[in-house]
Amino acid sequence: MKKNVILLAFLLCILALWGQNTLSEYSFSYSVNPYIEITEGTLLGNESTDDQFFVNPSNPAGGYTTIGAGFPIGFDFLFAGHSFDKVGINANGWLALGDSSFGSNAINMSSQSIHSPLASQTDDHPNEILIARIAGFGRDLQAQTGSSIRITQQGAAPDRELIVQWKHYRRQGATEDSYNFQVCLKEQGMKVCIRYQLMQTGNPCTGEIGLRAAPAATAVNFANRTTLGGWANSQPGTSANSPAALTSTNYPANGASFCWSPVLEAGGQANFTANITSGAAPLTVQFTDLSLAGTNPISSWLWDFGGHTSSQQHPLYCFNDPGLYTVSLTISDALGNSSTQTRQNYIEVSPSIVPGLNTYIQMQGNDAVISWDPINVDENGFTPQYYFLYFNGCSTASEQFYFLAPIPYPQTTYTHAGVGLGASHMMYRVKAVRLDY
Repeated sequence: MKKNVILLAFLLCILALWGQNTLSEYSFSYSVNPYIEITEGTLLGNESTDDQFFVNPSNPAGGYTTIGAGFPIGFDFLFAGHSFDKVGINANGWLALGDSSFGSNAINMSSQSIHSPLASQTDDHPNEILIARIAGFGRDLQAQTGSSIRITQQGAAPDRELIVQWKHYRRQGATEDSYNFQVCLKEQGMKVCIRYQLMQTGNPCTGEIGLRAAPAATAVNFANRTTLGGWANSQPGTSANSPAALTSTNYPANGASFCWSPVLEAGGQANFTANITSGAAPLTVQFTDLSLAGTNPISSWLWDFGGHTSSQQHPLYCFNDPGLYTVSLTISDALGNSSTQTRQNYIEVSPSIVPGLNTYIQMQGNDAVISWDPINVDENGFTPQYYFLYFNGCSTASEQFYFLAPIPYPQTTYTHAGVGLGASHMMYRVKAVRLDY
């Protein structure tokens, strides 16, 4: 009895810790719509694929490494309270979410069982946020003649979606199966949708269908479906390995769609994206609000770009000076409920580069420090002796350029002394030159 009480207390602590990220609070919907097979995007694996992981775009054939840089989602996807921007895929009908802030370890698909992705438990997962995963029909699957896995991005902000598609897959060793389904991540509403086409099975079987998130050591944070009573009348699972049954008479309608949507607290969930996150000064960035409303509609937006603010929903902002900029967005409703999303060092602005030219300008008082990337050969393919620097004193590259100075190679800077603050808008051009041939 005492042991059970301790276990119960432990589980309650875990649920309290992850309460705001609880997948069981996601809302579920079922619908039937035309299934649109994707034929574009990146083709993964081949007709012999069996158990492979796909964690690096540089290796579309896949392998058995579970950690990698991942494939880009194409937008920031909020899932279980965390923002993800990468995915990894396993041939056994499931994908994992990743975070590029972990670099080459953005994806970690380590699993107790790759055939039971939702129920898998990992005591020593190094970044347990990365246990987040979605199963379209998770079980022991393999390819056959005519099989494929594809990944593609579709749409434009704020209605983009990532689609991962399994075509004509089967159970290990089966000869009469044809499983066809897609896992979709939708930017609008941060929805997860699993769409089914033909799901033909030679013998009755089960698989895992649904969502899973941290903690990693125990499978208590999940939202899945069991289809023992029919796919059109599926029920929420009572455990992470609750089965989705598939038989010759119990299968999804062509175009059946299982969708999960986050149910938000009163303040909603602030979220945003930018059309670019790096470039030379002055850098103009279009920000797009992707926030989800809570109990009430969003009534105000407050952006902070590192000391400068905006109250527009989708502001256009210009960063004039080089540096790293943290951007935050706070949304509020009419009752004062609010949510804030902050992205540290989100915008990286480098020193000015003249449009269409090849120099950078950084002002030091009235002096313009001109710099450029190394040019290792001149126009004839020889190692240069000098860089010749030209300028036109104008803010447009269409005006005539004048010779300013020779700079011995390989020096890549020159100080245009006393030229004045207007130099930050002048046009400079550098050319690699060799004189002794």
